[in-house]
Amino acid sequence: MSTQYPGASGAAPSNEPPAGLGYAAPPRNAFGFEMSNLGRRLTDVSGVPQQLSYSYWLWLAGAVLGIVFSIISVFMISASYGSYGGVMAGAAVGGIVWGIIWAAVVAFIAIRLKEGSRWARIVLSILGALAVIGLLVNLIAFNLSVISSAASVAAAVLMWLPESRKFFA
Repeated sequence: MSTQYPGASGAAPSNEPPAGLGYAAPPRNAFGFEMSNLGRRLTDVSGVPQQLSYSYWLWLAGAVLGIVFSIISVFMISASYGSYGGVMAGAAVGGIVWGIIWAAVVAFIAIRLKEGSRWARIVLSILGALAVIGLLVNLIAFNLSVISSAASVAAAVLMWLPESRKFFA
């Protein structure tokens, strides 16, 4: 005799990505580092709920804006600190390299998010919580990075709205 849990549909949960993405995505909970169709995986949001699609694009926008603001800060630092500007700009260039690597990681996780990976939603939720702290710090410091932090916070909220939650059920 099979026992049904309240609210269970009776079907075993599938490890396959949601239907309608239109390309061969890795299985739902696999890490999925596949480069052969990266361009399509990066741009195609067909079959993804609208709220989750907005979340995906906000994650990407926040990552790109983080790089742009790092580049802007190099020019502001080198102009502001006179003879020490070169040393400060050198450190800022290291920050740009780190920002590019971080943006690539966030983009990868965001791609897996829109493909239905539950682990990606959890990781991005943690990053969204950290972005709240960054948002507050950037507001106090009057830093341009407040825009990328706000985009990340909004993206994290959109991932957990009802339409998005149904996608992961």
